Amino acid sequence: MALGKFREAVTGDMKPRTVFIVVEWASKEAFDSYCNDPQLADLHLHRINGTEHYIWHLFDKLEDLRPVLK
Repeated sequence: MALGKFREAVTGDMKPRTVFIVVEWASKEAFDSYCNDPQLADLHLHRINGTEHYIWHLFDKLEDLRPVLK
């Protein structure tokens, strides 16, 4: 969905990331299913232990930005 190299933090308190991955899920239920899939349990540990300050942020998809920009 997005790819780029970090340049600078303009505002905010979060520690800058050198890698930032955006993933789109069909629903919160699909995301939860992925997180709780026992067949993927060993992969989650590699992702968590392979990075520092690992986080998830969930956003609702907006088809129309006009209400947000008012």
